[in-house]
Amino acid sequence: LERAIAEIWQSVLQLDRVGLHDNFFDLGGHSLLLVQVQSQIQTQLNRQVSLVDLFRHPTIQAIAAYLEQPSEALVTTAHTQANRQKAALQRRRLQMQPGGHHD
Repeated sequence: LERAIAEIWQSVLQLDRVGLHDNFFDLGGHSLLLVQVQSQIQTQLNRQVSLVDLFRHPTIQAIAAYLEQPSEALVTTAHTQANRQKAALQRRRLQMQPGGHHD
């Protein structure tokens, strides 16, 4: 998986070589190129990955480790993040209600 991701990066970044610990953005990558990486990972490797996850895991080793997690772990992570967002939104709504705390 790491080798396949490295080949995608080399192609997108037009580099002869990339290391496992190289940061995509330090190599000249940017958000538009990251979209190309996302697309190639999805088509060539048949793996679903969000742009947010690619930003969070900017090295080959990190994104490969993330993608190798069991699907159940990925779903659990997504649900946990969604629940945190819902809780934060609920707190904001309560603060905005009459009698609630206003920042």
